[in-house]
Amino acid sequence: MSNKNIWIINEYAGTPYHGMTYRHYYLAKEFTTKGYDTTIITASYSHFLNKYPDMVSKLQ
Repeated sequence: MSNKNIWIINEYAGTPYHGMTYRHYYLAKEFTTKGYDTTIITASYSHFLNKYPDMVSKLQ
């Protein structure tokens, strides 16, 4: 049986490092521990932030 994929799509999803709302991060983390392949899709811009995290250096 192949793994099932879960996509969580929310424009405000974030992580404890990046800020915003963490609910989606922890939900995805729990799905991963249950064996699901989980992907979070979020916006690259938020009007709530004054300063944006440096994503390029974090991804490399």
